[in-house]
Amino acid sequence: MGILRRIRSRFQPLTDILLFVAANAALFFAARLALLYFLLPEITERGAIAKALYIGLKFDVRIAVFMALPLALCLLVPRWERSVGGSAPSAVRRVLYTVTGLMAALAMLLHILDFGFFFYLHQHIDMSSTVFLEDPSESARMVWQSYPVPAIALGYAAGLVLYTWLFIRFVRGHAPSAISGRSGKWRRAGLTLAALLALFVMGYGQISSNLFPLRWSNAYFCADNNISLLAVNPIQNIWDTRNFGKAIPPDAKATREAWPRMARWLRLPEGAAPLSYMRHFSGKPMEKRPNIVIIIMESLCWERTSLAPSMPASMGAGIDPTPFLKELAGKSLYFPHFYAPTRTTARAAR
Repeated sequence: MGILRRIRSRFQPLTDILLFVAANAALFFAARLALLYFLLPEITERGAIAKALYIGLKFDVRIAVFMALPLALCLLVPRWERSVGGSAPSAVRRVLYTVTGLMAALAMLLHILDFGFFFYLHQHIDMSSTVFLEDPSESARMVWQSYPVPAIALGYAAGLVLYTWLFIRFVRGHAPSAISGRSGKWRRAGLTLAALLALFVMGYGQISSNLFPLRWSNAYFCADNNISLLAVNPIQNIWDTRNFGKAIPPDAKATREAWPRMARWLRLPEGAAPLSYMRHFSGKPMEKRPNIVIIIMESLCWERTSLAPSMPASMGAGIDPTPFLKELAGKSLYFPHFYAPTRTTARAAR
């Protein structure tokens, strides 16, 4: 322990910044391991688990770097470092506690919401989740009826208090490094540069030949969707889907230019008004009126049924997983091009 203390004090503020990044990354990775526990029975590509955890760890480290930015800013500026590390009352220290506490509260809340979203829809939270805010009373009632809200809220509060207490102790244990003489200034400049470089590399996520940073697409390297779920970070996922719902304005000029080709392709009647794709079908008279029965099959996983145009290669060749459903569709008025605007059952069937 004495050696570790000497190393920590000798390379300040680099060591405390890296320790804080490592602590936060460990917490995020612990949440990822908890997710693995629930995903493991459904994972078919077991050999990809290690790679998914590795990619997920890099996402966790990136978020941990952002969590450490307020602390890094305070420790890398010598004047602020003395204020933070001293025992006298300090406005800089109070601001650091407040900002870091708010960031921790938000990160914990997003992970709790992500687990709730996962258990409900088997996917990570993203910006499309904001649709549940359109009817907050109904969403709140569903959450209250589906999850142990009081226990979760109590655990959230306890976790936040514990995190804040540990962070305060960590900051109080920081000993500002003394800067004396020309060599001391050069040494401090080198440690500051090393800290900034380390934060940049960890936040960038990867060093590759194409010079691209770690991106959401890195998590989707496997055909097994559960592997992708394991690799994705929920906070990163919210940021990556931030443009959800932002529609591109229609190009009226391009639409008018393409309308003659579209009219021929869709076999619109001669003389149809431009930009109108309305068609009328008189239908065929039926000898017997059909008996219409609507059956909503939740979580059917249509792409893995016999009705799908092509089965995944992992399912095998010539497999017919749902023969009775296929027979039922053949004897019914089957609409193969039916479209639902969303995957969630309640909203898609509305």
